[in-house]
Parts: sequence; C-alpha cells; structure tokens
Amino acid sequence: MFQIIHKHTDSDLKHQVNQFIENWNDDSLYISTKTSGSTGVPEIIQLEKEKMIASAKMTGTFFNFSADSTLCLALSPETIGGKMMLVRAMVFNLKLIVVKPSRNPIEQLDEVIDFIALVPMQMNQILIESKEKLLLLNKILLGGAPVSNDLIENLAHCKSAVYESFGMTETMSHFAIRSLNQPKTDVFNCLPGVSIDSENGLLSLSIPTLGIQHLKTTDEIEQVGENQFRWLGRRDFAINSGGLKFHPEQLEQKISHLFETRFFFAGEPDKELGQRIVLFVEAEKMEQDQIESIKNSLEKYENPKQIYFIDTFVETQSGKINRIKTQAIHVKK
Repeated sequence: MFQIIHKHTDSDLKHQVNQFIENWNDDSLYISTKTSGSTGVPEIIQLEKEKMIASAKMTGTFFNFSADSTLCLALSPETIGGKMMLVRAMVFNLKLIVVKPSRNPIEQLDEVIDFIALVPMQMNQILIESKEKLLLLNKILLGGAPVSNDLIENLAHCKSAVYESFGMTETMSHFAIRSLNQPKTDVFNCLPGVSIDSENGLLSLSIPTLGIQHLKTTDEIEQVGENQFRWLGRRDFAINSGGLKFHPEQLEQKISHLFETRFFFAGEPDKELGQRIVLFVEAEKMEQDQIESIKNSLEKYENPKQIYFIDTFVETQSGKINRIKTQAIHVKK
C-alpha cells in the first residue's frame, strides 16, 4: 500500500510532495517539468503520465521491487529524479520515506531502505559524515552528474550495491545502469524494453513504451553488446587539439581526486592546434604543488595549456555546471 512517511520538518518540502501527488491524481494526462539546461536554455516540457508509469515499471523490474520494498526520496520533488521516485512508489504501492534533499540526506535515517537515488555530491558527503548509515541502504542509484573515479574507489568496500544511472529528462529518467561496486564495471546495461545503436559513434536509442524511436543524442559511445555500451563523453564538449580528440569528462575523472572545489576542462581556439585544452577552476588560485599533481596525473598532450580561475560558475536550473556560459564569462573579460 502506498504510504508516505516524512522524516523532516520542512513545510515547503511537504507542500511540494503533496502538490505533485495532487497533480498526478488530477484529470490531466501530463506533468510539466524543466529540462536540465545542460547544453542550452532550460525548457518546459510535458511528460505523459502514462510514459512516466512505463519508466517506473522499467526501473522496478530492473531492481526487483517487491510488495514490501521501501523507497527513499532524497532529491527535490521539483526535479525529474524526485518526481520519478514518487511515481515509482505510487505505481508499485510502496512505502516512501521522504528526507530533506540536503548534502547528507540520510544523517537522521533510522530504518532500512531498499532503494534510494542520490547525486554524487550527496554520496561523497555521506561517506565523509555518515558512513555507518550506509548499512541501512540496500541499493543506491547515483545520477544527475558523472561519478568520479575517486568516488568509485571509495565505494569499493561499501556493502550497499551502488549503481550509476544514464538518462535524460526526455527519456523520463534513466534508461541504462552500470554497477559501481558489486561488481565494478564501466559498461552500461540498458533497462528492459530499451534498444540502442551507434550511428557514427553517437548513441541512438529506442524505447517503444515511452514513444521514443531512434532518438539521436550527442553522447559518444562504444557499443559492446546489443544493449550495452561504454560512455565516452559528449561530442558537443569534445576538444579537437592538434589532430587528437579529447573528452573533457574523461580528463576530469583522472584528476577528480585532486579537487575539493568544482572544475572542468574545455577547448578554446588556438592558431596552431585548432583548439587548446584549458582548465576552469572555481577558486581564486591554486597552490603550485596541486598544479604539479595535475600535470603528473595526465598524459603530456592532455595537460591544460592555461588554467582560468572563476569565482562562481554559472549553473543550470538543476544545479549542474553550465560549461558554455561559464566559459563565455572568461571570453568577455
């Protein structure tokens, strides 16, 4: 039986949850939400409730939800991730524990959770502050941002089964999953009912239950099975320098253990190389030993030709770094 238990005192959060349930139960066939704005201006899109139900069923089948499963909402109900957790609980008639979507949302948790979705930042904070609480979490799904190599290494001895999701707002949430620790793999497996193809190295997918046929993306992949792939990075972020292609996301994973602040790689025009690799750091400066560590962690041609320091990165509506606009700030200076 669907049941909500609030483990917080935030009246706004309770209102958001109740408002979504009210909207879900009205006569409309759609739910309004915003795209993340990762590559442009966020847009309001209409998600069909019927397709959100189909997506919830795909997730529930993959993670073996049962009648006595308990889910936990640790993301804002304003995001697609938060909305989908509510839908899963309603579709499968499960108990849903609602906690405040903070950096460490499980610090007050006192019961076993079968399935919870978190962003990597939350997972990092939990490992620092509430590692013992992980014993309460059976399955953890990380999404919303790439998971760093450093975080994956820290999950090696975690008793919870931890997964990384791959998806987009347009697909009603994730459509592929990879295991990060039991066992660790770099291969994403598609959920039931999803088929993929690689067209000129770019991911194309079809999900008939969601009304998606041959959706072309800007994600570069290496297809390793009929419904399995390795993600290489976003083609629209790729850097072509001196005839070589570099994916910022892969470079960032190599040095993520050296940073506590946010950073990203980008390409900027260069007369000799076409583009040169540069690094943006959300800080006033860096110590020389950290710069040397970056140099030693990367191959010769991967090293940034310039490091730019910016006080505050521009963010998308969902809190991700807006790389294009942040880089544009530097160009204007």
